[in-house]
Amino acid sequence: MPVNGMRLSVFALGACVLLLPLAVGCSDGGGGEEPPALSTVDSSTEEPYDPNQPPPSPSPGAEETLTIAQSTQGSAVGLRIGVLSTKDGKARLSFVPEADAGDPDAEEYVEGEAGDTFTLETGHTGTIEEVTASDPEAAEVEGAATGSVRVSVTAPE
Repeated sequence: MPVNGMRLSVFALGACVLLLPLAVGCSDGGGGEEPPALSTVDSSTEEPYDPNQPPPSPSPGAEETLTIAQSTQGSAVGLRIGVLSTKDGKARLSFVPEADAGDPDAEEYVEGEAGDTFTLETGHTGTIEEVTASDPEAAEVEGAATGSVRVSVTAPE
């Protein structure tokens, strides 16, 4: 029996040695200063997010310009914009209203080069501002597209 009591004493002493520095490290050092409070947002004035509701419509005539890397998507004035390809100074883009995301019938395609303008069936207008072509050597590696497109899009009036 004394062996079990000795094991328990050694275990308790080891636990104290390990836990005591942790407990001391958690104190404020007696300075009495409180850590700065985290900023909070008053969400009482905002509507709660409902993923089943379509996103809010952009203001009429609102304009956004964004740069989107090839094989990715961006979002502007209520549209999801995808860059499908960039080659020889030309870009192929896809546009779908955010409210219709996932509906392949709602998707529109535009092909053009820097300076080209377009009008979508949704009434959105836009300009392809700049096309940065993919590295021709990277195109041989799947998923290694390196091009991008800067596009400006304006919501319908």
